[in-house]
Amino acid sequence: MEHIQSALRRIRRWILVSGALFVLVGIGVMTLVPVDEKVRATGTVVAEDELYLYAPAVGVIQEIRACEGADVKTNEVILVLDTEDLQNQHDQLLAELKEADAQAQLKRSQMEHIAKLPLPKEFWYAQTQLAAAEQKARYTAEEHARYQQLFNSKLTSESELAARQLADQLAQADLANARANVHVINTGLEQSITTEALADLNSALAHVEKLKIDLAVCEREIARRRVRSPSDGKVTLLLKRRVGERVEKGEELVHVARGAARRARLFVGEPEIHRVHVGQEVRLSTPAFNSLRYGYIDGHIVERALEADPRPTDNPDQEARYLIKVQIDHTPIPLVLGASLNAEIILRRVPIWRLFLPAEIDKSGS
Repeated sequence: MEHIQSALRRIRRWILVSGALFVLVGIGVMTLVPVDEKVRATGTVVAEDELYLYAPAVGVIQEIRACEGADVKTNEVILVLDTEDLQNQHDQLLAELKEADAQAQLKRSQMEHIAKLPLPKEFWYAQTQLAAAEQKARYTAEEHARYQQLFNSKLTSESELAARQLADQLAQADLANARANVHVINTGLEQSITTEALADLNSALAHVEKLKIDLAVCEREIARRRVRSPSDGKVTLLLKRRVGERVEKGEELVHVARGAARRARLFVGEPEIHRVHVGQEVRLSTPAFNSLRYGYIDGHIVERALEADPRPTDNPDQEARYLIKVQIDHTPIPLVLGASLNAEIILRRVPIWRLFLPAEIDKSGS
């Protein structure tokens, strides 16, 4: 009996000592052993630089020249939108331009002719005609006066006098007409004709220039319907894959990746975004390979969105998500564009007991 009681006392002492050691070890672990305080996020692998191409106008896909995964060069055409209406407008403007150019050439020829002989034929010899008309008018006036004296002396007939009077009136009319022509010339007819011809030529040339501008605008619009790659890269996504699909102006059409798959796009929920800032380390894993076998992907945050992504219209109650961009510093196996990622953002290393306290809010605003 005494032997049993002694054994029980030893067991109780061992239990007490073990419990005390366990408590001491637990306290030591909680106070001395640091752990990572983390925020979880999900996302995808992206290239070092991503380019997004949008529809320049409302239209229909007429041609697809590059498939997903294709390498493209700067200014290479990826998609072509329908340009039938613009092409018809282009052909019409081209025809109008040819006609207007011909009219302008005709006006230029007329201007050159007018510059040499600005006056109409009836004004070419106005001064000579005036001198002849004055001389004829004097002669007819003298003849009329002489026959009037003869008629008064009963030396000629009344019909002879009437003929001389009519000749004098006609000569005076010719003189008035000649004087009027000279007056018109003296008052600037030549300058007026030249000015009017120059105005017609300038109007024709202005019409030609307007048509050229309209044609250039139309050609630019046709060129804009060709969606081109702004730089060398790889087509990673076509959001329109069939010829004949309709697109709206500003609609996203193509993703072009430039550079290696060395970045990640992550999304963090609204409750944790205040604890995330630029420069924090990130540990990532992907279903593309076994992280326990090959190792984890390491990176750091290079950009944090200040506003949440727009909520989907079909689910406005969805929790807000904030975009985080991560630079991948190390990966055990080359990553594939678009591969899904699970991430742990390392906020800080703290003793275990700190995890039981409320999280500190990052006030840096980074």
